[in-house]
Parts: sequence; structure tokens; C-alpha cells
Amino acid sequence: MGERTTLAKASSNFASLRTVVPMSIVKQWSLKEGDQLDWSWEARNGEMIIVIKKAEHIDSAAGIRFDVQRSGKRKKVAKGK
Repeated sequence: MGERTTLAKASSNFASLRTVVPMSIVKQWSLKEGDQLDWSWEARNGEMIIVIKKAEHIDSAAGIRFDVQRSGKRKKVAKGK
């Protein structure tokens, strides 16, 4: 099993919950405040499987899409999308 975190109410105005991203994951994936995460999930064998990916960055001025690699460096993927 991995690390355990606790859910807390995100805001009194919303029904969302929040949790802490463990520091080992922050360091491994070079995450920083303001980064966005893409969440997907599925039920498998009676368990919820969650996959979290660091969201890709879009350079809006140039219309170039980048995937953020594990090292934190950006890799050009496509232009004009």
C-alpha cells in the first residue's frame, strides 16, 4: 500500500473535498503550487482505481502544446491545437 492522506472539506461553498499530495510524489514528479492535475478513475474488481497525471501546458501565445515530462522539462507535442 502507498501513503495515506485525509480528506478535508475544500470550501464551505462547495461539496468538493481536498487532500494533500504526499511530498514523495511532489518531488518525484517535480510538482509545484499552481500545477494542474488531470484525474481519471475506473472501478476494477470492486475497487476504485485513480490515475492522476500532471496536466499538459499550453503556450497560448504560440498555440504550442507541451507535455510536462517527469524531469519537469517541457516536450513540444503539437502546434496550433
